Amino acid sequence: MSDTNGAVRPRDVAQGVLPDPVARRRGACPALRTNVARLQSLPVSAEEATVRNQLVVTMAILEGSGWMPDEAVAVARRAREILAQCDVGLSVQGIEVLAVPKRFQYFHRRLAGVLVREAALPKPTVFLVKDTLDQPAFEAQTFGLANTGSMPLLRDTLWMTRPVAHPGIALAHEIVHLLTNSGRHVVLVDNLMQARTAPQNVKLTAAQCKRMVDTARKRGLLRNTS
Repeated sequence: MSDTNGAVRPRDVAQGVLPDPVARRRGACPALRTNVARLQSLPVSAEEATVRNQLVVTMAILEGSGWMPDEAVAVARRAREILAQCDVGLSVQGIEVLAVPKRFQYFHRRLAGVLVREAALPKPTVFLVKDTLDQPAFEAQTFGLANTGSMPLLRDTLWMTRPVAHPGIALAHEIVHLLTNSGRHVVLVDNLMQARTAPQNVKLTAAQCKRMVDTARKRGLLRNTS
């Protein structure tokens, strides 16, 4: 503040930050916790490879999300059956059960990157969460190369909420998004990449399979098992 001549008067603030006068009395607000602890690391029995291309993922269950390890195994097994039509296998190198602050149980892209960083799990990583706070709300969501320009921490992560319909089919659907580096959907009858999952929507065309394998190989996401 200045007087009419423009000079700064004593005890007035020209610029800077004023401390909160009551902060010392009430105490500072503690920082929000971001720590992630591994409660369990569960190995998954390897299945004999009968395909030429193998995708290896880590699955992470957030404590309190409602997901259980045996469900995660069943989801991966169903996705593997669907992807086999494209000569692509799915191998889970381990299931990690994570203790996290409650807010991390819900997917929100502003927090998801923090969780990925704190968990420091091998990618690609499938996170099984309680629900989503994102808008628009998706029951499952994938982040590949094409949609993570400003969010590199989220690259090669897949997120599935507890209410997701047909979880095994949904995981296969999201893996195709990841491996093709595309969020495109189709309207082909009984096709896996329809916008909505359904028990009968599990087919992939030869063209879809070729694009998936070719694109994923270029990114180094598939291991050659032959």
